[in-house]
Amino acid sequence: MPIRHFDYYISERQLIQKAPISQLKGTKIGIEGQNWLRKIIKPNLARMANAAMGGTFPYNSFKSLLEKEINKLRSLDIYPFFVFNGLSFLRKDKPFTIEDTRPNKRASGWDHYERGRLESAHNTWSSSNSVHQNEFMNLVFKIFQENNIEFMRAPYASWAQLAYLQQRGYIQSVYSGSEMLM
Repeated sequence: MPIRHFDYYISERQLIQKAPISQLKGTKIGIEGQNWLRKIIKPNLARMANAAMGGTFPYNSFKSLLEKEINKLRSLDIYPFFVFNGLSFLRKDKPFTIEDTRPNKRASGWDHYERGRLESAHNTWSSSNSVHQNEFMNLVFKIFQENNIEFMRAPYASWAQLAYLQQRGYIQSVYSGSEMLM
């Protein structure tokens, strides 16, 4: 959960500093997995939706997207260590208490597609929340294993595990959202 208005506060007061990524050369960086996935998937959602029109998850395009990002880090001599959330402190979902609207939204998306309204189809599919990150974590882990990338699922919050790993010297730097500062 992000800190309310924190990002706005630090940008307004010009507290953000930028440095070349080459300063991280030769380091092992701890990366908050969910945050990283969200940042690389969101700009590529439309392309992945096009690939998914066949009715299946676009495994090859997703795999190539992850491998491209991993190879960027490797080319800079940065060793990533991904940490993903484990058990939630608070259970936010209440199963079977509200109607699942995802199937209706997917069907509506296909109706738009059949009528030639591709933009409406893309918007409907992306708002249907059909694929949650937790549903494809095993796929991400498989891709990481194939590429010899270190990763772990934290017992609870990934940010707490990243702080622990950094204090113990296992990682030298952390890539995460602003909620890591809590």
